[in-house]
Amino acid sequence: MPQPPAKIHVLPKHLQNQIAAGEVVERPASVIKELMENSLDAGADRIDVTIDDGGRSLIRIQDNGSGITADDMPLAVTRHATSKIAHIDDLFTITSFGFRGEALPSIASVSRFRMVSLADGQEDATFYASEHGTDTETGPAAHPRGTTIEVRDLFGAMPARLKFLKSPATENRRCQDAFTRLALTRLDVAFSLNIGGRQALFFPKTDSLKARLTEIWPPSVVEGLVPVDFTDDDLGLHGVVGRPENAQARGDRILFYVNGRSVADKVLLRALRDAFKGRLLSREYPQATLFLTIDPKEVDVNVHPAKTEVRFRDESRLFRFMHHAISRALEQGTSGALAFSQPPQSPPVSHHQSLSGNTTPQRPTPRNPFAKFATFAEYEQLTRTNSGRETTPPYRDEKETQDFLSPSTPPQTYASSPVPPQSSDAVHETYTPQQTWQNIVEDDAPVQQAHDAASPQPVQEDGPAPSSQHALTGYTYLGQISDTYLVLRAPDNSLALIDQHAAHERILFESMKQRRQKGDSRPLAIPLEIPLHQTETQALERLWPTLTEIGFGLDLSRPGTVVLSSIPTTLEPAEARAVLKDMAAEKIEGLEEVWKMLSCRAALKAGSSLAKDEAQALLEALGQCANARYCPHGRPVMVGMSALDLEKMFKRKP
Repeated sequence: MPQPPAKIHVLPKHLQNQIAAGEVVERPASVIKELMENSLDAGADRIDVTIDDGGRSLIRIQDNGSGITADDMPLAVTRHATSKIAHIDDLFTITSFGFRGEALPSIASVSRFRMVSLADGQEDATFYASEHGTDTETGPAAHPRGTTIEVRDLFGAMPARLKFLKSPATENRRCQDAFTRLALTRLDVAFSLNIGGRQALFFPKTDSLKARLTEIWPPSVVEGLVPVDFTDDDLGLHGVVGRPENAQARGDRILFYVNGRSVADKVLLRALRDAFKGRLLSREYPQATLFLTIDPKEVDVNVHPAKTEVRFRDESRLFRFMHHAISRALEQGTSGALAFSQPPQSPPVSHHQSLSGNTTPQRPTPRNPFAKFATFAEYEQLTRTNSGRETTPPYRDEKETQDFLSPSTPPQTYASSPVPPQSSDAVHETYTPQQTWQNIVEDDAPVQQAHDAASPQPVQEDGPAPSSQHALTGYTYLGQISDTYLVLRAPDNSLALIDQHAAHERILFESMKQRRQKGDSRPLAIPLEIPLHQTETQALERLWPTLTEIGFGLDLSRPGTVVLSSIPTTLEPAEARAVLKDMAAEKIEGLEEVWKMLSCRAALKAGSSLAKDEAQALLEALGQCANARYCPHGRPVMVGMSALDLEKMFKRKP
């Protein structure tokens, strides 16, 4: 038998307040956030916070702000009563932390609440007290200028909410995090936090963001922070980001602020992660404390009850701005042995351009460190000629080659020729490379221009200037260790090590990106038949343009099977099969991810011994890459060790 419809009725006021409190007051940390924001809105320059038992027993916040008058005291705990907005237009120009008039009534409805305040221009302070939303008493009190609010027995009358709180230690950490986030917004305000009767944190007034961060982050992290300061019309971004080499496995040191308000926003996080793309591994996170200033009309802060989320009117413009600003800061913040200069952009060499009199020298006895090629120069030549659009590397003419081989000729680079040097001089050679590889133009032109503008200039050694700018100009190749790492002396006399696999990965990736791998395929004598699930077949159909572009020849005419007739030149059949299966399983998305996998599989492996000319050729090609610092997966290509580091290792310095 159907039930009659329930009668609609208005909820009691105390129940309305407790339901609303659930949106604003999730846990003790929420109380600290709301009350500290009120103190900052009141103009306080000193805020003291005390908590006990993870905030359940006591939360006390005292400030020296403008205070609350005796007449306004009852209104302060009335829902939707506020001094910060009066008209609907005010919602679009909000500059204060609070404006809804929900924080104090929500907190008072779920605790034993007491507020004491002395406002500017008044002689006597006033107090107000309530228990779980029910007024108890009000009257005069003794109190210095400002406001003190005590919240006791939080959720004491709501066991269902209380049981969802974590241990006191966990709630203490969350309270400390909320306290710290707000303390970072105002360097001109002093903050103190006492937990269980002892001072946990104290932030004196300062003009240095790093000084504040030193109190909560390890010194090694703070010392490696790079400043960010960039403006564009109504947009501004300042703060700090960590260097890629200081990345960590968790994202708990990423803090964003919009017009001083701490927020968690996906657009900002995506812009940060994208600016670090290629500099970090997929499982790594940078450190960042970034303050975005934007016209209040361009951002809606009224989309979440706790005001922890915002909505931007033009997300695309904001993303480009953030990406540009952070990328520029990272380029400017690189120094020492890791300071690659940005290689110059040069037009591709035309097929119809020829170097008169050039002859191809004879190769030495073939070796096999590159798996499929005798030398790196052979690989370079083969990939250029296979593409059908690249010219043969510009080898020296006969006279130049004879001069080059002469014992009296000063050391030079051998990247343009696979002929090893015949000089009896020492094996150490200063890098003065020639321009032989076209550089890669990134898809995001404004970001690339920012990289170019921000890149440091190379340090030149004494002697003739190189024919063109090069990212490794001034570095001296010393040799190879463990058949894996290339040893160099940096221009500042520091030590640099290059991972040959990561370097070759970067070279191959940028070559694929530049040529887009069109036409670089080889047929299989016996086509491979690979069984597919229906979902895998659908995935390959979606990826068909990408697959054909990188050199796969496929036939999907037979249900449940793909016939592989040709594969990219850089892969063996078994590797091609594995790549195809990964793409069918949608483990790889996008052409760049495919290039990353192909370059990793085809790159020179660790444990491969290199002759000097092969190492020089590898360094030559690396120096011409647009992003020579990291492999496509984000691993560092080069690590450095300064003279001071060496002195400390040998205990020459205290």
